[in-house]
Amino acid sequence: TYQQRRVVQLILRGHSTLSISKIIGATEGTVKIHRKNIYRRLGISSQSELFNRFIKSLFSADSP
Repeated sequence: TYQQRRVVQLILRGHSTLSISKIIGATEGTVKIHRKNIYRRLGISSQSELFNRFIKSLFSADSP
């Protein structure tokens, strides 16, 4: 969803759950649910795995 993509962008920029909630105008609980759903969709279980996926996608985008 759009909101999940926005949450991912903010996570990758280093924002905390509290900061994200203030930016998108949602409760911290809602942001936590978005994070849980994002991780489930991607088959990951941590923020570090999200960063790892992002870095890998950068390198794969450079490959011909």
